[in-house]
Amino acid sequence: MITPATVTMLADDPVARWLFGSGGRAAQQSGSAIAPAVDSLFMVIFWISMFSFALLMGLVLYFVFRYRARPGVPGQRSVSHNTPLELVWSIAPLIVMTWMFFKGFWIFMDMQIAEAGAEPIAVVARQWTWTFTYPNGAISPEKTRIAGTDNPVFVIPADMPVKLTMSAENVIHSFWVPAFRGKRDIFPNRYTTYQFRANPLTEDDPWHEPVVGDETRTGPFHELGYRYRDHYVFCAEFCGDQHSEMAAIIRVVNPDVYAKVLERWATPDLTDPIITLNFIRNKYGCVSCHTIDGTASTGPTWKNLFGYEVLYADGQTRLVDADRIRIAVYDPAAEIRAGFPNQMNSYQGTMSQEHFEKFLWAIQQKEITDKGPKSILDDAGQNQPNDQPAGGGGDGGGDGGGE
Repeated sequence: MITPATVTMLADDPVARWLFGSGGRAAQQSGSAIAPAVDSLFMVIFWISMFSFALLMGLVLYFVFRYRARPGVPGQRSVSHNTPLELVWSIAPLIVMTWMFFKGFWIFMDMQIAEAGAEPIAVVARQWTWTFTYPNGAISPEKTRIAGTDNPVFVIPADMPVKLTMSAENVIHSFWVPAFRGKRDIFPNRYTTYQFRANPLTEDDPWHEPVVGDETRTGPFHELGYRYRDHYVFCAEFCGDQHSEMAAIIRVVNPDVYAKVLERWATPDLTDPIITLNFIRNKYGCVSCHTIDGTASTGPTWKNLFGYEVLYADGQTRLVDADRIRIAVYDPAAEIRAGFPNQMNSYQGTMSQEHFEKFLWAIQQKEITDKGPKSILDDAGQNQPNDQPAGGGGDGGGDGGGE
């Protein structure tokens, strides 16, 4: 009989430890409260399958040897049937497989139904990045480089239920965190949900030391000291030519750190051009195609873009000014940059005018381009945006997602 103790024993055998890790590694590989149940059921089915395979193959080999044709020995007449034996080999597997079905169904239902009081987070999937919008409206400005691509970093609270409400902007995607042992397809024009509870942090998890005096690493992610655990997010549904690069990091932190980070993210310092551009890139998905440091990507970099003459696919060279940026954002197919595919979606009706103007202001600043407009405030170090920044328009697709 398969008891809970048997399940636990099988889930902790050497093969399970080799597959899923042990000790500190297991904490990384098994990242959610439901993961041990999934791993245990997997190992039970694995060993039942191994036993059945060994039994059947052993019987086959035995019968082949025992009843082989031998010279001078007449062959035995086959028995038409054996009712007790047929009942045993029919009913016994049926009982085992029925148990497998209901055990798997119970775990599946536990993965579908969010706990009461779960933290609600809205997720948007787009080619080829993810956006998390938190209950206070905060959006993560943080990113990390994975396999040569900038990918977003999100925070979730440890040992608290979380419910993701997800939709896709363009094509079908699939949200997959291997450590959570579950994935969910995401569709345009409808919502799907995914719930989990990340494991509590332990002393084995890494500690982040506060960063002091580095202007390139500011914000709560860098300025706070905290314990954390990172998990990879992948898209498990082919969604275009950069499907394999559609990744992200979920960073599990303690609830008090989570609250501090969200409070800071909800009010980003949009007087800083770097913070402003990273905010736009993450909010509107531009991070999947555009960089701000000059590195190559599938879309034009925003570094030294404004104020420069660039070649377009029609063979014409044009000066990138406010009008060019506006066209690139709201009608990207009208003017395609030479050497880049026509793949960017229009942000007409998607980006607010306020963010549009903030983007245009930021992309003209000296931290981003050496050909931006000059101001008498530059010498005083006071050239900051106000409530109505000058300029024409632009987006986190900028000179552009597909331009």
